[in-house]
Amino acid sequence: MKNFSARWLLLIGVTWIAGSANAQTLSPGEPTDLVSARARYEEEILKAAKPVKVQYAAYLETLKESLDAKRDAAGAAEVQKEIASLRLLPIDALHPVRVVVWNQHNSGFNDRGTQSFNLAIVSGGKEVWRQNDIKIPWEAGEDTNVTINVPSVQADLLRVEIVGTVQGHGGLAEIEYWKEDKNVAKKGRVTVSGVWENHGQFTGDRLTDGITTSKEHATGYWLAPDNETAWAEIHLRQP
Repeated sequence: MKNFSARWLLLIGVTWIAGSANAQTLSPGEPTDLVSARARYEEEILKAAKPVKVQYAAYLETLKESLDAKRDAAGAAEVQKEIASLRLLPIDALHPVRVVVWNQHNSGFNDRGTQSFNLAIVSGGKEVWRQNDIKIPWEAGEDTNVTINVPSVQADLLRVEIVGTVQGHGGLAEIEYWKEDKNVAKKGRVTVSGVWENHGQFTGDRLTDGITTSKEHATGYWLAPDNETAWAEIHLRQP
């Protein structure tokens, strides 16, 4: 048990450091490549630590049951405290920050959608992170999406720029920004470059209404003007 505890404490120490780094804001001079590399590094640490945490949690539950059977109330109470503290560690609270972009197919028409886009995070009017030419699957009649893990930096605006469309007809169903397991984009204010034929049922606010499907015509999705470079900006809420 001593060797197991030592390995556990070492890994938690590394994870705590990663958690602290992930909670920091972006320094003014940091290049975006560094921020992206750090995000990937922190994600790998979380993946490596998860099975150790699961193993330790299972051991604690078994130990508590054993102490309960021996009627060792004081010992069982101490183990319960350990279980409770385990749930509060950063490895449990620190989830990868991610953006989920949902495509649309214009209900039964299946004639519109997005094939690729650029994604940028903005804080205080300054772009702090960007990834270009992200591919998103499109299939007639199917609700598809893509998930992008992003660095945990201070962010108040998310910008999506459509660069590849289905036959010149772009649009999206939903844009989600998950931080601390909350979608801070939901119901957020949206600004878009334009709306297909200024149609009132395909406006930008559909991107944060919580509806990820486009199987119902004219419900829950945004259509961009034909053959134009289109973009959408989502104002984020604080988690």
